[in-house]
Amino acid sequence: MHPWGLYLRTEEHNKIQLLIVSKDGTETYMEPLTAAEDLVNSLRIDYSLYRGSVSQLDRHPLFKPKLNLSMLEYWDYVSKAQMCVDHLAEIDPAAHFFLRNKMDAELKTEDDGSASFLLYSGRRIQKILEEPLWALTRIQMVMDAGFAKTERSTQRDRFRALDEEFPELFTHYFHARLIEEPAGDAPFGIRMEYGLSDLVELRMLELQLYFRQSARIARCEYCGDYFIPKTRKQTLYCDRQFGGRTCKTLGPRALRRIQEANDNALEIYSTLHHRMEARFDRYYNRREEDSFSAYKLDIFQYTEWCDQAREARQQYMEGKITAEELISRIDMYGEFPEFVSHRYSTGEQKATLQQQAEWLDEDDVEPEYEDEYEDEYENGYGYSDLDEDDFEDD
Repeated sequence: MHPWGLYLRTEEHNKIQLLIVSKDGTETYMEPLTAAEDLVNSLRIDYSLYRGSVSQLDRHPLFKPKLNLSMLEYWDYVSKAQMCVDHLAEIDPAAHFFLRNKMDAELKTEDDGSASFLLYSGRRIQKILEEPLWALTRIQMVMDAGFAKTERSTQRDRFRALDEEFPELFTHYFHARLIEEPAGDAPFGIRMEYGLSDLVELRMLELQLYFRQSARIARCEYCGDYFIPKTRKQTLYCDRQFGGRTCKTLGPRALRRIQEANDNALEIYSTLHHRMEARFDRYYNRREEDSFSAYKLDIFQYTEWCDQAREARQQYMEGKITAEELISRIDMYGEFPEFVSHRYSTGEQKATLQQQAEWLDEDDVEPEYEDEYEDEYENGYGYSDLDEDDFEDD
């Protein structure tokens, strides 16, 4: 008999199985999958409706500046937050379990009598609601670092790349126990059961278990989705279908068309994606300390931008929009205002755009604003002395 919680069990043939135990003791077993399969599936969960609802709650009247906080507003907010969490039951049972339990714990927190208790409680709930989106962005960053361009690499090469970029992934200790075997002389074998506390910990464990197997994760060069190749041979495209044709059929044709156009759009797409990721990471991590950030890019803006960017890239790959349209849709801060696609007779013109892309790809540097903004912020001027239109997208 398990206490209530969410558990991951390791089974034979590199399979894992999630077990959700409710507070009344009901046990729900998820479909057995490999760690690689569940990681890939986690990236395909459509959080768009959930994100929209949670984003609206972030602007709830409870959070508007006022002298007196209303208990009615607080419970109206809580009711809507619970509805958001219930939406996850179908699309992400693990997230639904974790968030439900965290919200229940928050609602049991004793009122300390302070005037701001309701406000702070609402803010803590709002942070809980953001957790699935946060977990999604972290696993996406991990996948991009470890599997986006490593199809020709070994598993150890992929591991080293991730260990260098995210060392905390492989130093975490998990709460675990051995599972008794039903037969045989030895009461215990290789099967384990892990107790987990949140979505990020679940994905960290799956990533570690992934590196115990030989199956690899790759990224499709046509649609950009991650997938598990069926053979050991180098595989550039997945079996996802568009209009009845798979990426394996459409990909090579699209690649030839793009190579002939020679427009550099995909390189700029990659650069902008990297820059937006860095800006979000910097803003999100500094927000708790009320630190300065030239770009205000919260979890809702960033994940929505990612969805729109992927859609625009796919339309470009299918030939439905031009290179100019692709860049204009994703260039949120106007970093390529004069982008013009054309055939390059020499490498000189292409090198200009390539240099610009490399310049924009420097980590943790906002080229136009860093010195000016940091100096003014350190001198105590803050936002009031800055032209927000220069660096903030409303």
